[in-house]
Amino acid sequence: PFGPAVEALSGPATIFRPEPAVVTATVRDDRGAGSHSVVSATLALTDGMLIAPFRPLDGAWSDSTEAVSATLTLTTAIPGLHLLVAQAVDGDGSVGVPSALLLTVYDGRLRLTVRDTFGRAPIAGATVRLISGENVQEATTDAAGAATLDTLSGPAAIQVLAADYQPLTTTVTLLPDRVSEQTLELRRILSQIFFPVARRGE
Repeated sequence: PFGPAVEALSGPATIFRPEPAVVTATVRDDRGAGSHSVVSATLALTDGMLIAPFRPLDGAWSDSTEAVSATLTLTTAIPGLHLLVAQAVDGDGSVGVPSALLLTVYDGRLRLTVRDTFGRAPIAGATVRLISGENVQEATTDAAGAATLDTLSGPAAIQVLAADYQPLTTTVTLLPDRVSEQTLELRRILSQIFFPVARRGE
């Protein structure tokens, strides 16, 4: 007979490797005429080398349906695309069919600030692209002109586009498992720069 089903599996689609992956789910074992208590559930990364136990949110394995959560440490995970696989066992020893999520693990993070060359004011709403090989990440700067992007460590190109500003392209080298910070300044398009003109006699 089939064991418990793992339903409503939910977790991040991408993650920066120093941070753990927190995954939630509902484990249910109400097959057949009766119900069976769930006794354990695990979360594993693709090849099973990284494994974490699910823990019931109510503190005890005691029911045929349990809301659960697991925290998987990823510090040794290979950057790239992985499967997060969840599976549960009931009191009869029956193992359920696994459920899975796709997870992309990154080992590089860039915290970027975009501001105006003239006056150093932050530029909100700028589009920032981080290009590392075939991997392209995109974000929009907030009111403080800041954006954070995750990618693979190593050399990467940065492209910044903002209305009324000249586009900017530059490069950066991201170190593994560290947050790199960079401030970029954009020049206004000349026609968008206004200077006060004194009237004759003033």
